[in-house]
Amino acid sequence: MKLYELSESYRMLQRMEESEGVNFVQALEDLQDEAEFKLVNIAKLLREIEAEETAISVEIQRLQNKKRAVEKKTDSLKAYVQANMETLGMREAADEIIKISLHDCPPSCRVTDESIIPSNFIEYTLNIPGHELPEDMHHFVKEHHVNKGKVLKSWKDGVAIPGTDVVKESSVRIR
Repeated sequence: MKLYELSESYRMLQRMEESEGVNFVQALEDLQDEAEFKLVNIAKLLREIEAEETAISVEIQRLQNKKRAVEKKTDSLKAYVQANMETLGMREAADEIIKISLHDCPPSCRVTDESIIPSNFIEYTLNIPGHELPEDMHHFVKEHHVNKGKVLKSWKDGVAIPGTDVVKESSVRIR
């Protein structure tokens, strides 16, 4: 008998005892014993499932650590290949199966000293309540950042922006 069927039988016996005045004590005790047995077994099953959940969490953590180690090894080997290709003045190396080449990345902006960057290259994120727009908005400055795209455009136009550098890097491509 299933647990929900035991519960229904128990309620039915309780109603019969109350309405007919018949003593069903033994029948009720049998149902309670069977229900208790099933409840205890369900609790044991819950413990097993919880243990499996914990084991899965431990395995996930182990695999995440392994993934980080593999990613670190990959990055290290790519850096090693790139450094050696640059030292040897090689732009590519290949055989019939694989091709390795140095790819020039687009120029990027590196901020060296944010305090001396002109304010027209700084962008602010404001947090302003919708119902008011105060004249002095500086009290609402949430965060700011350098507009690196604008800085790069100025460098391309021949105007050096203080506190920034243009960095030209390359990366390894393996095909």
